[in-house]
Amino acid sequence: MKLSNRLRIQAAGINLLLFCLLLPFCHSLYNTNEDVFALYYLSGGFGAPPTALLHYNYGLHPLPGLLLKQLFLLTGSINWYTLLLYGAHYTACCIFLYRLLQQHRPLTAYLLYLLIFSCFVSINLLTPNFSNAAIALGSGALLLLTGQPAKPRKNAATALALLLIAACFRIHVLVPLVVIALPFLLLYTPARMRWLRIGTLALAAGGIILMNQWHQGYYRAHISGWQQEEDYRQQNYAFYNDHTLRPPAPGQPWYVEYYLRSPFVDTAFLSTQKLQEMYHSLNGSRETRLSFNREAGYWLLINNRVYFLALLLLVLYAGRHKKTLAQGSLAIALLLAATVYLLLFRKIPGYWLISCCWLISLFLAVSAGAASPLSCRLRWLYGTGALLLISWGLLRWQKTNRQQQESISAFKTAYARISRQPGTLFISVTDRFPLQYFGAFDPPRNYPLLNFLGAEHFMHNNYRNTYARFGIADTQAIPGHTNVIFWGQQVPALADYFRIRTHRPVQLTVIDSIPQGYLYHIRFSTTQPSTNPQP
Repeated sequence: MKLSNRLRIQAAGINLLLFCLLLPFCHSLYNTNEDVFALYYLSGGFGAPPTALLHYNYGLHPLPGLLLKQLFLLTGSINWYTLLLYGAHYTACCIFLYRLLQQHRPLTAYLLYLLIFSCFVSINLLTPNFSNAAIALGSGALLLLTGQPAKPRKNAATALALLLIAACFRIHVLVPLVVIALPFLLLYTPARMRWLRIGTLALAAGGIILMNQWHQGYYRAHISGWQQEEDYRQQNYAFYNDHTLRPPAPGQPWYVEYYLRSPFVDTAFLSTQKLQEMYHSLNGSRETRLSFNREAGYWLLINNRVYFLALLLLVLYAGRHKKTLAQGSLAIALLLAATVYLLLFRKIPGYWLISCCWLISLFLAVSAGAASPLSCRLRWLYGTGALLLISWGLLRWQKTNRQQQESISAFKTAYARISRQPGTLFISVTDRFPLQYFGAFDPPRNYPLLNFLGAEHFMHNNYRNTYARFGIADTQAIPGHTNVIFWGQQVPALADYFRIRTHRPVQLTVIDSIPQGYLYHIRFSTTQPSTNPQP
């Protein structure tokens, strides 16, 4: 058997063993509302037939969506979505270990891989979602482009295919990965190999653009008014991605609180143009935006210290090779510059630091094979450091796993509450219903959400069928119905909205307190309405 095939079998076998040992003990959840909404659309968990029309432009391409839809139609007793996500992670992990086995002796390769797996991979396996799946496959693709393989074109073709598959999960997360990988792909590389890598990335970019154009065209053809919906959604993301605009500050107009905290989307009330004007009016001065949040920076370091220490150990280990040290230093400089920019001007996505540190660590671990041999003393020193970080990573996994078990219980408790009242429509306010804590191993048919609406329903214009089931003509008619309850924080601006839109007095009444805030309703009342300026 050829050496390359033997290494592939070893990588597949070791990862199969690790996945089989770890996953049965994982209390996995998606940790994003977007993934749960995608799952429920694909499986028909909201009461409508299963569909691949997920509304998302840059995530979850219709190609895997159509496959998943058919699988859910075949049987709803299996969570096919989670299986697909874990399949992506398993494929990527096989590539990681395969590349390490190519560059190192088996014992060294296994130790390096356990370090990567315990510090980075294990946490991602606890929160499978389409962003993490794209990051894992994209990292595997970029790793295949490194080194001096015997068949570089074959590796490049495989990397191209993996990048296109990764883009089917999510496109945006691939951009920072490619930028951070450039020092490893282009520096100290023979010209012929450099141009092959540039060509592969260019082909991948072109293919992703074409796939996204087809993606958008498919939605335009099958979702009425999708382009207008998408334009409004993109303006909404401008608010979501700017941490300086939340929460509403004292003195801001009431409709700012309504927009930032209400689940409803009323384009006749707040048009795209009005949102743009509101965003610019709230944008603040440069001096205000450049104020550094020391507390946020402190917790950024504390919560991610295991990633930083794993990266530091690999920098020291691989940095004995000067070219690798230069590549790693430039990649880390790019990461730091981008992180500071996001911290000051935007917001740092949850996947940002772990994915970037993960990718740089992979490149350093693979590139360390070119360094000079270690002395016995240094081997023991680095080995001890790796074992300590492996232990820390596993302890962190255990702690996170225990917390997620409690989070899944919180979802099930909340679900039990609304399932006991099937004749009442519950509307989540400020995303306080713990939908993101849906267990990743649970089939959605066990938890049908037929009497629930969240912000994504309104953003996707996908709420009218639910309204019809409860006899609600439109959003403005909600105060006239006794079978609607709001779930979450109290938002007085919601009452202001109904007063303005209906020209009738309304009253917000708390029914009960819950861990996520309150249960309350908003009803028409006989008191005189207060006057509020129109937006």
